[in-house]
Amino acid sequence: MSDRVFVALITRVELNNVPFKPSEQKSTLNEYSRMFSRLLCSVLRTVRQNHKWCQDYPFDEKQLKAVEDV
Repeated sequence: MSDRVFVALITRVELNNVPFKPSEQKSTLNEYSRMFSRLLCSVLRTVRQNHKWCQDYPFDEKQLKAVEDV
């Protein structure tokens, strides 16, 4: 028996042009913003402190430029 992986692609038209329904609750939007901010700060800190993870998985030139621009 062969191992096969079948991938079904769903177009945006099939999803009514919305890949997910954005939350309309203010508290959820605030939590998403807080989570994104923490992630961004973590990435910036990792790059600036030259963390081992950043050495093991280096960013390319475009990504490093984006970090410096922030």
